[in-house]
Amino acid sequence: MSSIGSFQDGLDVTRPDEMTAEEIEAYRAQYVGSNKGLLDSFEFWLEFRPDVLKRHKARTRHYSSALEPGRPLVGLLGAIHQYTIAAFREGVAYEIRLAQTNGATRADILDTLSVAFIHSGHRGMYAAADYSEYLRSYVDPPAAPRFPENWSFDPRAFDSGIDYAQREASREDMDRLQEWYL
Repeated sequence: MSSIGSFQDGLDVTRPDEMTAEEIEAYRAQYVGSNKGLLDSFEFWLEFRPDVLKRHKARTRHYSSALEPGRPLVGLLGAIHQYTIAAFREGVAYEIRLAQTNGATRADILDTLSVAFIHSGHRGMYAAADYSEYLRSYVDPPAAPRFPENWSFDPRAFDSGIDYAQREASREDMDRLQEWYL
């Protein structure tokens, strides 16, 4: 089950203080069957305080809207970025697998990691590099719309026009940078 009515990933989030064996079974089946795999953090709460897990699932339902078509890939790529800059290895691996399941191409993943590298430096990339073997053998899913129609990839989006042939930025370089930024 997904977030249909009061259910989020198989859990009835309207009853946070009650947990049934059927909910646990549905929750685990949903995670295992979606290429997500069981998460140690969620299993911890499932064992010790199921109400915490249910409240978390109820809170995270706001990521979708009945007014907009579902675009899980946008959030998944954002999570890859977030987990990379936090150097959370397991999170990077989890979100890459899940993003692939939801239509991400290898280029989508690498573009996301390239931006994360700007924000994380080596620490984040060590976390992402643990998943290099998976990326080497990554198979792009069949072509399908992945992002909102008005979104497009701009390979020159970060090209400010600066001349990198010179070590020091010229006045013209700084003007180009400021113009690009604005």
